Amino acid sequence: MKASKLITILKTFSGEDLKRFEKFIISPYHNSGRNLKPLFKAVTKFHPDYPEDKLSGEKILKSLRISSGGYNKSSSSQLAVRYSELTRLAKNFLVVENSLNNSFAYSKTLAEYYNDKNLYNYCRSEIKECNRILDESGLDENYALERLLLQRIISLSYHRENKKDKALKEILHIPLYALSYFVTNIKVQLYSNHLEYPVNYALLKKITDSLNIEELAKLCTDDNSGLKNKMIYDHKRSLFYLYENTELFWELIEFYKMNFDQLSDVLKWQYFLGLMKSGTKLMSTRDFTLFATQLSLLIDFVFQNGVFSFSRKEPLEDVLFNSILRIKISIESPEKVQEFIEKYLPKVKPGFRERTKNYAFAFLSFKEGNFTKSLECLNRINSSTLSEKNYLYKLKIAVFYELKYTEELYYLLDSYNHFIANNTRFSKQEEHFGFSGIVKTLLSHEGKNNKLLKNVKNKMMDSIKTSDLGWWVEQKINEF
Repeated sequence: MKASKLITILKTFSGEDLKRFEKFIISPYHNSGRNLKPLFKAVTKFHPDYPEDKLSGEKILKSLRISSGGYNKSSSSQLAVRYSELTRLAKNFLVVENSLNNSFAYSKTLAEYYNDKNLYNYCRSEIKECNRILDESGLDENYALERLLLQRIISLSYHRENKKDKALKEILHIPLYALSYFVTNIKVQLYSNHLEYPVNYALLKKITDSLNIEELAKLCTDDNSGLKNKMIYDHKRSLFYLYENTELFWELIEFYKMNFDQLSDVLKWQYFLGLMKSGTKLMSTRDFTLFATQLSLLIDFVFQNGVFSFSRKEPLEDVLFNSILRIKISIESPEKVQEFIEKYLPKVKPGFRERTKNYAFAFLSFKEGNFTKSLECLNRINSSTLSEKNYLYKLKIAVFYELKYTEELYYLLDSYNHFIANNTRFSKQEEHFGFSGIVKTLLSHEGKNNKLLKNVKNKMMDSIKTSDLGWWVEQKINEF
């Protein structure tokens, strides 16, 4: 017997959730039909895994004893009805739980109820509470939509009371909320296209190019929430997705910092990740040092404000910390990097902290010139992501070069080239005199009196502009 929807819902429940759900299904108010507690017990004793072989129709029917004739069409239908009823109760439970545990949803539901029952003062009191919650939470992607819906409810309440002037006053901000929500959705869809999801790119581009958001914002009645600035930011973000203009990227960073305090924690982190992603792409395609310097300042700004994830309770992701560390290593002194590690490594997920520590000190030790320690740390790192593996390969190549492990280095370069060949994501970076090619050129001149030709040097220097280890390669080039 398949009960996939019910099982899927139950898998999300904690032990406490199950206890409350059991009370819910035995309540005559919520369940005036048949007793579903036996089915609940028969199914949830396998929580949280719910193995399929334990939940077959035959076994559940046997535990319920609802058919003496065994598993047949009739008993199967009876069980299907019970599953359907229990699934309906599970969905009702989720709705009730969400309303009771979400103060905004709770007040909004009451406001709509009071409005329908002509209790207009009570309705507006709950709308006021909703507005307080929104303001306290800060701007997020749903702020404009929620404000739009709330204004319609309160305007309707005044309209029904025949207070037309107040009803009109309440819709003054609707153009701002509607326009802001529209612009946000344009940005989200362009971001999807940025990730190569199918969207109507031509239409989105036409809309974005045609909008003079700053002029339109001036015409909107401001609600002093900061939403106007968010709308302008989202439009700039859309333009950046279209054109990846450097000056626009600087504007986005400054705009983000200036409006930081008005954003919700979720949006603070979401915008930060977006800027990091865009900046990382610009580092690897245009000028690593230029964009790494600005990203480093942005990272310091966000971390100093105590934001490390979408929630103040969530830890910092280890993969992100590693990406940030590579930026810091490339442009800052070992002392400053050491200080950064000591200050923010404790923010990383506890289960990943030791691995992250090895990753951090592999790079820091290399920067300090302690190549043996760097190699020791590298050898302790396992389970790398594909992107991390690429960076770790390159660091190990550089370590072998410094330690003069020439034979091992040639083997490692061959292994790295196979890795690159099998991953098109990195192969473009290695085209046109990439990292492995530079190291081979350096090796071919090592211990010889002949100098690198000027045009070869220039070509190498030009190719490392977008490399995270460009600072090291530049040192090696200048030794010739």
